[in-house]
Amino acid sequence: MPREQLRAAAATLRPLTQAEVGSYGSPGRAMFTVDVQGYSTHGQDAPPGIALESTDPAATPRSVRIEVTVDRLDFPCAPATCPADADGLQYREIQDLHGYLIRRGTVNVSVLGGVGVDRAVLRRAALDARPVTDEELLRVLPPVPQRQGPLQRLRDWFG
Repeated sequence: MPREQLRAAAATLRPLTQAEVGSYGSPGRAMFTVDVQGYSTHGQDAPPGIALESTDPAATPRSVRIEVTVDRLDFPCAPATCPADADGLQYREIQDLHGYLIRRGTVNVSVLGGVGVDRAVLRRAALDARPVTDEELLRVLPPVPQRQGPLQRLRDWFG
């Protein structure tokens, strides 16, 4: 994916709204997302957040993946260190990921990418982090499972 597309998408990063967080099933947890052309968005459990993966089947998934997570840790870089960068950012390197951490109110927003994601794109994404909208959150949720069996037939009958 061209870096210009990633840079443009990084500008859309924002925190989720409280309604979106409630819809996702994680009340009280702050979440952030970003729109990146050529990437699909889905929720992830560990660490909790939103993950973006390339829709290009030829792309190496980890090398071009971008993760946006939020935590409330006092020392989010521990046990490693995160060198300070301008604009309140801290640069992180974790195994085959790298990116930025920024404090937003009471939460830390972490934007990490694989080795194929340009550092400047990750920096811009962290600076432009925004809450996820209800619409964005609904796109990443799995469909509601269909209930089966006698109890469901009774529910359907009462309608």
